[in-house]
Amino acid sequence: MTHPGKQRTVLLAVREGHVDPRLLTSALSLCRRLEADLEIRVIAASEAPPPEMDGFLASLREAGQAFSLDVKPSLRRRDLVDYANAHENIAAVVI
Repeated sequence: MTHPGKQRTVLLAVREGHVDPRLLTSALSLCRRLEADLEIRVIAASEAPPPEMDGFLASLREAGQAFSLDVKPSLRRRDLVDYANAHENIAAVVI
């Protein structure tokens, strides 16, 4: 449960070259069911999200889904778990 005024969030982590459309769909479905925002962490060599995510990001914008996007050159699973544990508004993690 989150504090009043704090929006629930689904944390999605994807790796460039390993973007599974089913994973993206699952994260979006969770957001809709939980009435949550979506926080996307992308592991990629460049500062931009990989091209295979363009359609997904466009569909989020079209649907009016609130989301944030953070691209990093590396990220360990343990770092994601620690981040999620430190932020109680994160309701689910999709890896």
